[in-house]
Amino acid sequence: MLTLKIKFAITPLIMRRKRLLGRSTLNYYHMMSRIVSGDFILGEEEKEFFKDTMRKLESFMGVRVLTYCLMTNHFHILLEVPEIEWLSDEEILRRIKNFYSSSRVKEEELEYRYLKEIADESGKGEGLEEWRERFLNRMGDLSNFGKELKERFTRWYNWKTDREGTLWSARFKSVLVEDSESALSTIAAYIDLNPVRAGIVDDPKGYRFSGYGEAVSGGIRAREGVCALSQIVRRAEKRSNWSMASKFYRCHLFSKGEGRGIDSERVKEVLKTGGKLSTQELLFCRVRYFSDGMAIGSKGFVEEVFNTHREWFGVKRKTGARQIKKAEAPFFCLRDLRKEPIRAPI
Repeated sequence: MLTLKIKFAITPLIMRRKRLLGRSTLNYYHMMSRIVSGDFILGEEEKEFFKDTMRKLESFMGVRVLTYCLMTNHFHILLEVPEIEWLSDEEILRRIKNFYSSSRVKEEELEYRYLKEIADESGKGEGLEEWRERFLNRMGDLSNFGKELKERFTRWYNWKTDREGTLWSARFKSVLVEDSESALSTIAAYIDLNPVRAGIVDDPKGYRFSGYGEAVSGGIRAREGVCALSQIVRRAEKRSNWSMASKFYRCHLFSKGEGRGIDSERVKEVLKTGGKLSTQELLFCRVRYFSDGMAIGSKGFVEEVFNTHREWFGVKRKTGARQIKKAEAPFFCLRDLRKEPIRAPI
């Protein structure tokens, strides 16, 4: 009798990797996401709606967009996320007014007054506390910000184009960025130089769907982001004004006074021979470490993050910091990327 032996291929269950979150009272993240299949669907109308939604969520959730860039098939945001434990009722209502429609605002105000009256008369404030927690739980949270931003844009875009289904490729990526001059300024410049790397503009100020471009054109919220970034990086005690911050940031964006200031052919040659790239040269390359590295910063910072999340890694791994290859600057990350971690400019 012929016996057939059938082997069943068992596909292992791949668990979604936990999102790496900082444990300070104030944390910084580089977040990005791409349209499914890389389709180029984000035109000017789509970018305007995305930006408006981003700004409303920023105000409601109490986070701060230091800079951003909206491209035709993906986005980048450098986000400051504070720990929020308590807010006054007045502040919660103010944020609701800045975010929701007028009809929704009226509903929430009526519910609040009703619950407040019950709490004052009976001394039982469980209902009022549940109302507060319903909003507080969504604030000061990276995951909630990214999730709501993408979901709200998807619903609008699907309605606008009469389509259904997923719009974004998987969940958004996020990298924990060290609160240091080198890390924050480098990631910010990397984001604002996206349209230059793509060959859309020669000068980032000419691209209005970015933090720097919007700030140069007069955007108040964008200017606040650049000023805050300048203050954080310079460790200035006083708040930076736009005149001071714009000069500081522009000098950081360019290695020379005008134009790109980068010889792309030289960069390609350096990458080909395995040499080191300066920080400015690195900024004009596509760097996967900045989106897939999990945590970016000094060796000490990355080691601290590794030790804090030691249970995430195998027992054979003894250290966390992995130096970014081909970069002169001492940047480290948690992942040792092998496939095209740095791609030459156009």
